Amino acid sequence: MCLQEDPLYLSQHCVNEWVKPAALQGDAIASYRMGLQFQHGISMLTPDLNEANTWFEKAGNYGPALFARGDLLFAQQGNSFFTKDDSEQMKSLLFTAAQAGELGAFTELAYVMINGGESDSALMLLSQADIVGSCDAACKYQLSVLLENGEPENAEAYLQSAMSEGDANALLETALKQAPDLPETRAKIYQAAIKGNVTAMLWLMDRANESGDKEQAIIWRQEAAAFQDRYSQFELALHARKEHWYEASSYWRSRNEFSNRFKDDVNVLADSGRSEVREDAIQYTKQFSGDLKKRYQELNAQHDEPNYYLEHNRLLNQLKRVRFRDYSLSPWRIVAEAPDVPQIELITVLIKCQGDIKMGV
Repeated sequence: MCLQEDPLYLSQHCVNEWVKPAALQGDAIASYRMGLQFQHGISMLTPDLNEANTWFEKAGNYGPALFARGDLLFAQQGNSFFTKDDSEQMKSLLFTAAQAGELGAFTELAYVMINGGESDSALMLLSQADIVGSCDAACKYQLSVLLENGEPENAEAYLQSAMSEGDANALLETALKQAPDLPETRAKIYQAAIKGNVTAMLWLMDRANESGDKEQAIIWRQEAAAFQDRYSQFELALHARKEHWYEASSYWRSRNEFSNRFKDDVNVLADSGRSEVREDAIQYTKQFSGDLKKRYQELNAQHDEPNYYLEHNRLLNQLKRVRFRDYSLSPWRIVAEAPDVPQIELITVLIKCQGDIKMGV
């Protein structure tokens, strides 16, 4: 039963009674799943990345755990404490994970190269992965991005292949090339959203707001926040505080941590034309002089872009975040009827009720 649960959001029963005891006895898969619990947080608890890494290390050479350790280091790039040794360890872990069969590690290594200004090396790496049959849908999407200026026909072929294999970025970008009012467009964007694409969630949020469906809009806002859209986390924390939902406010603040990374995210994403983020960046930068004053003037001269989604998706992919995870719609929905109760508890109750019905209880 526990193996059938979402590995990111195991019930407390499964964690305490089965997964943790197995991990303490040295089971690699259980250790990996314990790491996931601490990486993303259990219930309303604050995540503990150091504890997560400890459990991932206990999983030894288990491929997903190696990938997760490299991914945690990837997300820490740019922090003052991130050293050259950390960078080398990140690359080593990702390469070892790729050799262990974690194909997504190839794509993450490519992102490392791109961030370091080595786009040609990234293209070579992913092309070689494709030749040997180790290029998954995310890899093909990234190849389409790397090739779109120099080899547009090959780029489109890779994009279509990635889309047909279910890559969330490819689903979104192929949908954005279609008329927005087509049912197929919405279907593709919905698929991208349920696979964890934040920009797709924001597209659905915007459409819900346009139709006056505020309840559906807030659901997609919460999903975007759960999938690391720091601006949405900030907005939800602020809204919860105004409504005196202090536990919910604390929950979203714990995801955001109100660090400089949030300011960096907003500054980068402001260039997409997403109006709420651009306005927040303007309000932040106008307080300062020097380079930030120049940035304020630059942002002020820009215009909001209603169709900001493609640029936003590309910029979002450049941010240093935990990039890969087992995607499913987040159960962290703070519902209006019970704003401090995670949706997973409601899901657990429903599952129990269904079980009781089947048993004739």
